Amino acid sequence: MISNTSKMMLVNPDNEIVEIDPSEFKKAEEMGYRFPTDQDIEIHNYLQDNKGIKGAAKVAFDQFKNQATLGVAGAIQDYTDNDLERAKRNALSDQFEAANIAGGLAGFGASLLIGGPIASIGRKAAAKIVGAKLGAAAADAGVQVSKQ
Repeated sequence: MISNTSKMMLVNPDNEIVEIDPSEFKKAEEMGYRFPTDQDIEIHNYLQDNKGIKGAAKVAFDQFKNQATLGVAGAIQDYTDNDLERAKRNALSDQFEAANIAGGLAGFGASLLIGGPIASIGRKAAAKIVGAKLGAAAADAGVQVSKQ
C-alpha cells in the first residue's frame, strides 16, 4: 500500500503559508485560505531564512538605525526599496515585535545620548529659559550680571 503524503501550500487568513492535505482544500477555501502568490512565497522564504536570532538581530538593528537617525534611515530605505523588499521587511518586523520595540527604544536612547538634533534643540532652549529666569531673578534682587 502506497501512502500519498503530498500536501498543498495555501495562505491562511493571517497571511501565513501553511500546508494542508488536498482533501481539506474545499473546507480551507471556505475559511478564507487562498493559493500563494509569487510575493507570498518570496516573503515566506525570507522569513524562513531569517528565523531565530538572525531575524531578531536584523529587526532590532533596522529599528535602532531608524530611531537613532530620527527616521531618516527608514525614510531612505522606504524610498529605495521596492514593494517586495518593503513587504519582506514589514513581515519580519511583525514576526519579531519584541526585537522591533527593543531596537526602537535603544535607538531613541542613542539619539538622546549622542545629542541628536532634538536633544540639542531641547538643551539650547532649556539653557535660554533657565538663563533668562536666573537673569530676571538676579535683576529683581539688585545683582548685576555680566556676560562673559
